[in-house]
Amino acid sequence: MEFDRDRVVHETQYFADPFEAPEWRREIAEWMPGRDPEAG
Repeated sequence: MEFDRDRVVHETQYFADPFEAPEWRREIAEWMPGRDPEAG
């Protein structure tokens, strides 16, 4: 984020493609609401 005094003037966000949770944490993982895991 870039600031000018107390205001945000620029923000960059990066998002990865959806992926299956690794086996070791699959039992505690859950898809975000509205996300269809079958749609990929």
